[in-house]
Amino acid sequence: GKASLNAIYDNKMAVLAGDYFLSSALIKSVMTGNMEIIYDISALGRSLAEGELNQLSLVKEVILDENEYFEVIKKKTASLLAICMKIGALSVGASESEIDKFRQLGEIFGICFQLRDDIFDYFSNNVGKPTGNDIREGKVTLPLLYALKNAPKEEKEMLLAIISSYDY
Repeated sequence: GKASLNAIYDNKMAVLAGDYFLSSALIKSVMTGNMEIIYDISALGRSLAEGELNQLSLVKEVILDENEYFEVIKKKTASLLAICMKIGALSVGASESEIDKFRQLGEIFGICFQLRDDIFDYFSNNVGKPTGNDIREGKVTLPLLYALKNAPKEEKEMLLAIISSYDY
């Protein structure tokens, strides 16, 4: 029931806050002395950055591909939740099999969360985050891909014009 950081401030502030939390997590991971945890959090930072860069590339080149969309969300939201779940299991001494199951669960949860978040971007009522920003920022999301696939020609052209007008 609370507004997101993105809704209160903007996406840049939310991303910077995420970077701050990720850096703080890396510092805390060093304190555990567990090299796997340190590695996972370090690799997470790279994955999140790759996801952002891939998403910007899709925006710039107006790439409308479902597989590319899923690659982006796997590197962003899904990788974050997968690593959080994996580290939770690692920190309590779970077996390799259990650790992998928790990682997989986190990845699935992350994909589901991102799908829901992308759908909410098309709601007009208060969903705790700003709406309509994805398309204005040229972000290719699954709801947009399905709309483009099924929209009449005039509406499809209007949607593509909105995406193409983003000044990155």
